[in-house]
Amino acid sequence: MAIKILNQGGDSGGGGQQNASDDIIGQLTTGHGMVPDYTDLGTYAIRTDDPEVADAVAAAFPDSHQDEFDGNRPFYVIMPDGAPLGIEVDFIKTEMALRSRQGKKLRQCDGEVMTDEADCACAQNYEHGTAEFREAAKDGLACKPEGLIFFTIPGVDIPGKFIFSKSSESTVRPFVELEELASDLEASTFSTNVSIRNIESKKTGYSWNVPVFSAPEEV
Repeated sequence: MAIKILNQGGDSGGGGQQNASDDIIGQLTTGHGMVPDYTDLGTYAIRTDDPEVADAVAAAFPDSHQDEFDGNRPFYVIMPDGAPLGIEVDFIKTEMALRSRQGKKLRQCDGEVMTDEADCACAQNYEHGTAEFREAAKDGLACKPEGLIFFTIPGVDIPGKFIFSKSSESTVRPFVELEELASDLEASTFSTNVSIRNIESKKTGYSWNVPVFSAPEEV
């Protein structure tokens, strides 16, 4: 279900079907570590548990370089700064979700209606877009937007899928826009180029990056 409160147009379809048997071999990311020890790389990177996957990605992008960081997925292939990454999307999904501290999904909706067709519980208690709603989401009392993509990288022939996910209003909005555009395509998969745009809050001084997707094209 697409997130209606972030939509600029109508309902969207999805642009592909996820195959549950596909292995996840890596993740598209823009940094490493966890807040407050998070380091922004300033560009995109593929991180993976498997050094063979890292080698295959690096071979497909001669201008990239490999690095290793502590954590669950220590192998990184860091893309050239400012260079868009071409991907082929097999599955895209956006939704509002409330998760437990352990990451278990407690409820999900499109911002208006939950999956069981009941009115969105968060919308009954908080007006979307308000400071109260954002504070409740921060405290784990209201749903947060989530965007998820399963994709492959042309030129990387190792079986499996990469994932790309975000979970804030500004970073998920581009996922919603891409999902809407992809719904007009007849193909089950589509290609797009991913780049990043930096945002700085005039109010707080904090800065972060959001994804930028090119218009999807049939594969």
